[in-house]
Amino acid sequence: EILREQLKSRNIRTYVTVDAGYFEALEVNTFVSLMRIIDHAHQDIPLAAVMKSALCGFTSDELVCIRAFAGVDTAFCDAVRLYEAEGPDRELRKKVESFLKDYEAIRSMNLNRDIDRVIEAIYDRTGFYLYCAALPGGERRASNLDMLMTYAAQYEAGQSSGLFSFVRYIEQ
Repeated sequence: EILREQLKSRNIRTYVTVDAGYFEALEVNTFVSLMRIIDHAHQDIPLAAVMKSALCGFTSDELVCIRAFAGVDTAFCDAVRLYEAEGPDRELRKKVESFLKDYEAIRSMNLNRDIDRVIEAIYDRTGFYLYCAALPGGERRASNLDMLMTYAAQYEAGQSSGLFSFVRYIEQ
């Protein structure tokens, strides 16, 4: 990264080839977790990761409150829904309600085609792209998110399409 910045300061263009670490980048990992829960809601770890991320902004304490309210025998996705309906902390309940409203709006999109457009619409709806671009290393982070859209477009140019298939492809 330092070398890249030095080259950039001298107006020397650079590019980086993608390796396996690409999918471990925070912004990509977070967004892939979001796609996983959009594809299949009952995935507790990706759900907690998305809720804790900058996409949603839940604190660890809030996630613990949601979990504790529903009990350990309840799936976390069910705990979130239960907390929205009956949780004792009104402010946290509103936050959960807002998250679920956005989540359901995203799930209501046509997820069976034009996944790159769906990704772009999610970037716009959540502000996640702009948030990542404003972070330190924002240009690289934005490029990573752009590359995810490019992967989606290339994937759909092949024989498969839809969010379900694309998520499976990314996981492999």
